[in-house]
Amino acid sequence: MTPRITRQTKVLIKDKHVDNSFPNTAKFTAMDPVPTNELEEWEENTAAWEVDAMDEFNDSTKVLREQRRREREQRLIEQQQKRLERTAKPLGAKICS
Repeated sequence: MTPRITRQTKVLIKDKHVDNSFPNTAKFTAMDPVPTNELEEWEENTAAWEVDAMDEFNDSTKVLREQRRREREQRLIEQQQKRLERTAKPLGAKICS
C-alpha cells in the first residue's frame, strides 16, 4: 500500500480587465532619447553613483531599519502585556474559562 501521488490539475482564470489593458503594443512610447550625430558636452567629474543617490539609498535603509526596530519593540510590548495578563488571572479563572 504505497501512496499514489497525482498531479493537481491547474486552471488559469484570466481577468477580462487585464487582457484589455494592453490591446495594442504599437502605442508604447520610448523613454530614451533618440541618438543623433550631434556631439554633446562630456562631463569628466561625474561618478557612476552620484553622492545624492547614495544619500537617498542610505536614508531609505535607515528608515527601514528604524521602522523594523519600532515594530520589534511593539511586538515585545504586546508579548509582555500578554504575559502580565496570564500571570494576573487567578488560578480558578484559568480553570473555569
